[in-house]
Amino acid sequence: MTWLAILAIAPALTVPNAALRGRPAVLRGGGGGASGVGDGGGRDEPEAELSPIPLTILSGFLGAGKTTLLKLLIGDLEPTEGVGEVWKHHNLRLAYIAQHSLHHLEEYLQQTPIAYIQERFRQGLDVELSKLKTLALTDDEKAIRDQTGAVKDVVGRQKRGKQVWYEVVKPGRKGEATQWYPLEEIETQFKPYVLKMVKNYDLKVQALESGLAVRPITSAEILEHLDDFGLGSDLAHGKIKQLSGGQRQRLVICAAFWSKPHLIALDEPTNYLDNDTLAALTQALKGFKGAVVTVSHNEDFVKEISNERWVVAGGSVTVEQLRDAKAR
Repeated sequence: MTWLAILAIAPALTVPNAALRGRPAVLRGGGGGASGVGDGGGRDEPEAELSPIPLTILSGFLGAGKTTLLKLLIGDLEPTEGVGEVWKHHNLRLAYIAQHSLHHLEEYLQQTPIAYIQERFRQGLDVELSKLKTLALTDDEKAIRDQTGAVKDVVGRQKRGKQVWYEVVKPGRKGEATQWYPLEEIETQFKPYVLKMVKNYDLKVQALESGLAVRPITSAEILEHLDDFGLGSDLAHGKIKQLSGGQRQRLVICAAFWSKPHLIALDEPTNYLDNDTLAALTQALKGFKGAVVTVSHNEDFVKEISNERWVVAGGSVTVEQLRDAKAR
């Protein structure tokens, strides 16, 4: 059996902690999902909530839908329309680490780890997130933006009472004009690409509020960050293709924490780690003040970091409490 753990994680690798104002619930899912997760014959499924506090493990046998659920949570899959939904706080900062490091590094093998982080965060945003299916605009959607009356861009956000409103740009016969719409209306009455642009705008705001957009991506700053994850100067200045599998995994973990995320999602993070690195990662995660979602077949790793289990079986999710939610 493999496991999906969701936890509030504490450094031995030195992971930067995010400032969580008011520690809100950051992500919820309920009523079902896609591709076999939560579409159990139309019956009501239990709702699960992920906040910065719990250390949670999600378990299931091969093919039960753990990776599907993980992709639903991070936004790389859309829930089946009318079956379920995934809600994320608009200020949630998310980082994702795929099972294979080459998913992140394939385009950068001839570059150094320093250059990789500079390229990934040069615009003040994590370019990895813009590739997720719930954020990336298709060519057809990009073409629609320039049509008269269509939404071309999202340029503002306000909180009005309990609702979040967004300022959008619409091209017209007399030039471009901006209008404000509540998120609820955008979700129900606009074409899906507009919601993608709203999510991308949220990422820009998150980057500014976290300091990511103004965090210097100088070699000195990155070297210090890499060193926190056991990648010294020699490795930082060498080509990524020369790194071992474990060192590459450290690099993508290191990059994921650059943005000081509230939630970090890892798919099988222990696969390419030696025992010392695994022990360091375990201690680091236990001290991180955000939330972590991870699929892992390593039962010892799971037992160390988890206090809640989400069991995926038969198209549904069952939540089981393992120990006190605030335990480390």
